[in-house]
Amino acid sequence: VDEVKAWSQEAAHAGGDPRVRVYCGSGFRAAAACSMLERVGVPVEHIDEDAELAPSRGVPWQSEASETTFGKALTA
Repeated sequence: VDEVKAWSQEAAHAGGDPRVRVYCGSGFRAAAACSMLERVGVPVEHIDEDAELAPSRGVPWQSEASETTFGKALTA
């Protein structure tokens, strides 16, 4: 959580979008992650749809494969 908060703060400091977009297959894990991040002051956006469709709906991001237990890291 602290690392994600640092990424968000660095993005804001550099003039970027500090929101962290979170998704998972069912939405349950993403909702839990959003709740934890919001509690420490990270601005979040819960993507409750197929992540591959999000860019076509105006949600700018790129997917970076990650070998962690958290799946993929998504950045705007």
